[in-house]
Amino acid sequence: MQREARYRRDLVVSSVGIGWLINHGCQTIACEDIAAATAWNNQVEACKLPV
Repeated sequence: MQREARYRRDLVVSSVGIGWLINHGCQTIACEDIAAATAWNNQVEACKLPV
């Protein structure tokens, strides 16, 4: 389950094209951090999708 969650997070990061997030390790970055970094509502919703 954790692997799927990490893949999902990687997918979200890739979709917004933030390379530095990927470089810092997607597995350590929470959806809230991605949302704060992007400030895009659609990315916030992407993080709320069911696993």
